[in-house]
Amino acid sequence: MLGKRFLKINGTLIPNPVPGTFQIQFDADETIDLSEAGTELGSVRRLNKRIFSGDWHVSSFWLKILEDFCELRTVTLRYQGQDYTVRARGYNPKLASYSEFTESTEGLWSLKLTFTEI
Repeated sequence: MLGKRFLKINGTLIPNPVPGTFQIQFDADETIDLSEAGTELGSVRRLNKRIFSGDWHVSSFWLKILEDFCELRTVTLRYQGQDYTVRARGYNPKLASYSEFTESTEGLWSLKLTFTEI
């Protein structure tokens, strides 16, 4: 069970992604070429490169914090007790309809973020 606030970025517990949107992909970083005989020649640089992604619905307070993380070259993502050095990308927030009138905030926002392991 993951529980409340199961992701930590640079030591900061962030809100959970929207239920059902969080996923982890495993990518193989390899180059496959064909020889003259038609056989595959593979050069594996790295297997199981993790890509974490999800959708978030956040207030303007958290929007600014997530924006700051995306502007950094790399961040440390802690997931299930293990730290990963990742790039945070995909910052493209969308303002929810009529949410600019929500008290104590400058609106409610939705965004999709991707954290790619270095």
